[in-house]
Amino acid sequence: MKRNKLILWLSVGIVLIFCILRITREEKISDFYLFVNESALSKREIADGEVGYNTFTDYQDEVDDEVDKIVFELREKNRNMRELYDEVIDVAKRNKNGLSSLKKYLSLIDSAKNITELTETAIEIETDLSVDIFTTMEIMSDYRNSETNIVYLMPISFDFGTSPHIFKNEDYTYYAALVKQYRIKFMTLYGYDIKEARNISSSINKWQSIVADNSKDLGTISDLSALYEIIDKSELQRIYSNIDIEKYVKAKGLDNQTRFSIVDRGNYEAFNAILTEENLQSLKEFIKFKIIEMYSEFLADDYAKLTAELNSKLLGIDKEYAVEDSAKSILESYFNDIVEKEYVERNFTSNEKNFIESMIEEIVSYYENDIESLDWLSEETKQKALSKLQNLKVRVGYPEEYDIISSKYVVDENLSLVDNIIAINRQNYRESLKKFEKSDEFKISLTTVNAYYSPQDNSINFPAAFAKFVDLDKNYYENLGTIGMIIAHEITHAFDNNGAKFDEKGNYENWWTDADYQKFEELQKKVISYYSQYRVDGVLVDGAKTVGENIADLGAVKAITQIAKTKGATEQEMRDMYISFAQMWAGKYTKEYQKLLMLSDTHAPMNIRVNATLSSCDEFYRIFDIDKHSQMYKRKTNRVAVW
Repeated sequence: MKRNKLILWLSVGIVLIFCILRITREEKISDFYLFVNESALSKREIADGEVGYNTFTDYQDEVDDEVDKIVFELREKNRNMRELYDEVIDVAKRNKNGLSSLKKYLSLIDSAKNITELTETAIEIETDLSVDIFTTMEIMSDYRNSETNIVYLMPISFDFGTSPHIFKNEDYTYYAALVKQYRIKFMTLYGYDIKEARNISSSINKWQSIVADNSKDLGTISDLSALYEIIDKSELQRIYSNIDIEKYVKAKGLDNQTRFSIVDRGNYEAFNAILTEENLQSLKEFIKFKIIEMYSEFLADDYAKLTAELNSKLLGIDKEYAVEDSAKSILESYFNDIVEKEYVERNFTSNEKNFIESMIEEIVSYYENDIESLDWLSEETKQKALSKLQNLKVRVGYPEEYDIISSKYVVDENLSLVDNIIAINRQNYRESLKKFEKSDEFKISLTTVNAYYSPQDNSINFPAAFAKFVDLDKNYYENLGTIGMIIAHEITHAFDNNGAKFDEKGNYENWWTDADYQKFEELQKKVISYYSQYRVDGVLVDGAKTVGENIADLGAVKAITQIAKTKGATEQEMRDMYISFAQMWAGKYTKEYQKLLMLSDTHAPMNIRVNATLSSCDEFYRIFDIDKHSQMYKRKTNRVAVW
């Protein structure tokens, strides 16, 4: 699947020469991100139909091309893949089938005479169609007992899966208006005249605004402790007094579950208050819209095109809908398990695995020494922190065992595309219930160029596609500025605002002394204030929402700096490292996409990740001769760090 591009990979040799010449001329650096990347950025524009680019997405494009070849080859061998692909590209058949068996469910909604009948029908629909209406459930580790999994009740979403936050933030009125506009377009396509569609949409808007106003903001939800509020079924029934919870959880296959974590109580309570006779018609239309929107890419072509058109406008791109691209994307999504396995076998080498694991060992060793040397931590807390490092799980490349769920699919050529997808979704939901049995697995696709830390099992995870960053032709310090920076970033997450609340086993436990945690919170507040001073396109960075990622960036830059100094790096090698780091974040986004990221992403914008982070690194000042006349300059007392 072609992902939206987000970063740029530069020719190291050219940029190094460029930077060295500028330093030689003693030109003062006011913006290190542009100092390193401006020339290359000026020569490359955002491609048509893309939201932008960066190093990660350039590498992702390479992976996607390899995945496309794998999908094509597997399609020839795998009957289910071939049948599903043919169903997608057979536009005439999709147009003829129209809404297929969805009509039955839409009719059931229309026939509901009161709110009780509607909620009971909606429960049946959630089960049969795997569409979220009353809840969005995720099965994850119990924060208090990492050996078991429980159900987390995530905030309900609105149209096109959008978060309530888009409707309560004045900076994003354009996006909310766009979503509402396309709801009306869908309704007219479904058969309503424009006046009816606008009236229905207006009634939905009113109660969605109420739910949004009573939902947690993203800054709060980015704190993992805010996700943990354990309730039982009786308490869930009190919150959702207008639906039969016993019937609901049984239909979901969760009747044996006695504990749930409600992530946003206010979100659920507000939605429950909407479930009244007064809102009956509005709720009917909302549920119908939820169904059609979820299955739109499998319906008649007009629905698929409308969804693609909205996605393009939200991202600020002009991209034509292509049925072949849609078909490939669907195959890669539903058959990702066998595609991943094939990708690993073809593209991930033992040399790459060894290189990554070797650098992980080196950086973990640095952190052990660094924690020992910290003067603001007591010996008691230091030992607990060291225990987290010693018990850190490391996953590189692929899992020990593959769970090939797609081998259980049965694609019936006599059924419509929609009906086959419904059957597959049901199979996937049944398989998801097995997550209550703990498994050692990656939480992202092995074909994703990324990495992550999981506090719930104290693990760092680097899927096979991450190996795109391995370049043995680079010198050690250039690799330290990219691969080393990413690895150190993920390890630092074990001690960020969220990771610091989980122990070495992944349990939500306080392992700090009171005095140490108070100092940690003071340092964290300084990081929040520091990053909140920066603006991008006139919008302030949300220092609270991004604090975890910012702590990780600051810790990682300190880590690679100290490792380089310990190895006796020359000034030129130090420059290589910092320049390599800045190049890793070179890229451009459309304004629309950048603004969406500012709302939803827990990372600071790319240029801020470079400039703000390096402006708090003392060694960077020495290497690049940064003085108080530079915009990069921060007084020593204003520089921030936690680890």
